[in-house]
Amino acid sequence: MAWKDLTAGQRSVLGEYVRLVRAWCGEQARVNNHAEALNDGYAQVQAILDLLQAGDVIDDGSGLAGAGELTKGEVIGLIASLQGLLATCNQKGQRQLWAKAAGPGNLIG
Repeated sequence: MAWKDLTAGQRSVLGEYVRLVRAWCGEQARVNNHAEALNDGYAQVQAILDLLQAGDVIDDGSGLAGAGELTKGEVIGLIASLQGLLATCNQKGQRQLWAKAAGPGNLIG
């Protein structure tokens, strides 16, 4: 079946869904850019974290309403999640597809 063979309703539903997927591509690429910067900066704080015990608490200086203090172990867990995401969801081929879907300029930020 070709696109032209779909009903107007089907084209509308599918078109809107694909529009949202395209927006997500740009958003995820931008989030990955932020994650890459955090990952690059990890080398600067890793030695400091190594000085702490796993249960030691790191003060919350985020200014985010409702956020609490995190332990060294929790911070390392968050960093591990970030690194895992980058390893699986930030490959060259995937980024090229996102650029096609959302436009290269929408992957920056």
